Amino acid sequence: MGLVGLDEIAANAFGYGVGMIVSFFLNKSWTFRYSGPVLLALVKFLIVFAVAYLLNLGSLIVLIHDWGVNRYLAQAIAIGPYTVSFFLLSKVVVFRSRA
Repeated sequence: MGLVGLDEIAANAFGYGVGMIVSFFLNKSWTFRYSGPVLLALVKFLIVFAVAYLLNLGSLIVLIHDWGVNRYLAQAIAIGPYTVSFFLLSKVVVFRSRA
């Protein structure tokens, strides 16, 4: 936020956008060792990302605008709901084992 003068929403979107690209490839190959159809997994991944990101964004907005939490602290706190929901949905929906 401070380096390039972005507000908290734009900085959040930029950071998660870059992270999403890296996350797909690392989760596919390393975390879940997925070997199924890549295109289908990518589509599911983008949908799951959108759900988790909206949960993160909603948390961020409530923390900053409704509860008055410092914007840097709010960014750190809002990572929690995103991380938990994204991991669980990735495991159950996107990279589910065929076994």
